[in-house]
Amino acid sequence: MNHFKEIIKVIKDKEKYLSIEQSFQSSIFRHLIELMGEEYFNNVFDVYFVNRVSSIFDSNFYDFHKSMRQCDFYNEYYRRIEGKDKKDKKITEYENIGGHLDMLFWNFIQISEIPYLVLQRHMKDYESVKEFIPNIGKKVTKCSITDREDNNSKFKSGLLENTIKGLTIHEFLETPAYTFEEDESNVECRRCKIVENEINEKSNEHTL
Repeated sequence: MNHFKEIIKVIKDKEKYLSIEQSFQSSIFRHLIELMGEEYFNNVFDVYFVNRVSSIFDSNFYDFHKSMRQCDFYNEYYRRIEGKDKKDKKITEYENIGGHLDMLFWNFIQISEIPYLVLQRHMKDYESVKEFIPNIGKKVTKCSITDREDNNSKFKSGLLENTIKGLTIHEFLETPAYTFEEDESNVECRRCKIVENEINEKSNEHTL
């Protein structure tokens, strides 16, 4: 699950329902995350929330917040300073401003509940989809929810079988959903069935 994309999506979707003050706070939080970048934020979230011995969110959030004063979350951020040396020759220097960004984020969490609420919501979403993570890369067909039988419905790609690319939360139903290699759609996990030969091939790989 791409934590960065999912959290940004939730923030953008919910901003229009918030008060003006909360909307501004939500926007600030989104920009702070975007400044960290997708790959780095995903790594940070895994370190402080996913790959932890403790599953208690409050404890993990406390460590995440505290670490901003001890680690460089924004390490490669510089301000360009142009000037002249003693011989009046133009020079350019770069000052690392990562520490200032770290403290802006740390202080923002001190005065706003938005980061806590958004990350808590995302962690709940992650918990609901993580059982489906081993299915990434497998092929699926559409099926009925009740009897899990193929219903011969095509995906948006026009195919009867699609390859699972990743996981998300369905934007309308708010349930775990698959994303696919073949198209841009997402379909509820409970409405998809792993293709049988995919299961057999994976089983054979582990017995070799």
